Amino acid sequence: QKNVYCATGDYYTEVHRFDSSGIKRQGSQNSYGNVLSKNGSVLAENALYVVGNNLSFFEGSPQYFFQKYRPNNYGPVLQRGYFCLGLVNRFDSAKAAALGLAENVFVTGKSCDSISCFISTVKLDSNFTIKWESVYRTNTNFYSGGNAIVMEKNGYNMYMTGANDNYLTIKYRHTNGDTMWVRQYNGVGNGIDVSNAIAIDSSGNVIITGRSQVSGNDYDIVTIKYYQTAGINSNQSYTPSQFLLMQNYPNPFNPITFIKYLVPSKNLISLIIYDARGIEVRKLINSV
Repeated sequence: QKNVYCATGDYYTEVHRFDSSGIKRQGSQNSYGNVLSKNGSVLAENALYVVGNNLSFFEGSPQYFFQKYRPNNYGPVLQRGYFCLGLVNRFDSAKAAALGLAENVFVTGKSCDSISCFISTVKLDSNFTIKWESVYRTNTNFYSGGNAIVMEKNGYNMYMTGANDNYLTIKYRHTNGDTMWVRQYNGVGNGIDVSNAIAIDSSGNVIITGRSQVSGNDYDIVTIKYYQTAGINSNQSYTPSQFLLMQNYPNPFNPITFIKYLVPSKNLISLIIYDARGIEVRKLINSV
């Protein structure tokens, strides 16, 4: 018998299980302090992963929030928060999740303040260790952000869709978060277009759907198919508009940690590690 699981929340988390006839068979409510919202969930063989955002107790600003439950009794296994781009005092909201190989979880959403807004897509392992974060700068408005994410059938790469005034779809390499291609769609009304769902058909083509503004409050539902063998420039690259230094992952208490940064143009780059006293420990990069 097939079961359907769903999760939602507003200052608490609700997890429910329905059978194939739509009859509720099990439910649970768990309080986790300053939880703001639950936006997406994905079921693995032995766990239910829930994503959303919550209000950080220490910094007082919304951050990505991840939870892991046992699907048989909804007992909480693990939870953690994450500030996108390693920055506080922004509004972070995780909107959707997809399950990859070895129970890796891929999450997309947005991180905004009054000046800038980024789509932040992250990869976590089953213990919620951040493996990588990939960001894409969008226009700062209410609709910007990642809304849906899906994995290829073989589990190797993923696709995110959302909004940047236009439909925005990005293909990521699952191993390191590199952007493989970016596509945007501007509707006939040249208004605000928001893609809300994404799927991959049996031939590997990418299908997205959402709403496209015609004029005023008039919208069309627009569905688009991208063919993988034509019409997409797989070498298209993304150039950031400002310097960005990402949060290292995993934490520096591990034998190895990765530091990712983005620069808008070719220039002299210095990457230096300091200890807690401000004394230089090592200069990693000092070149163009």
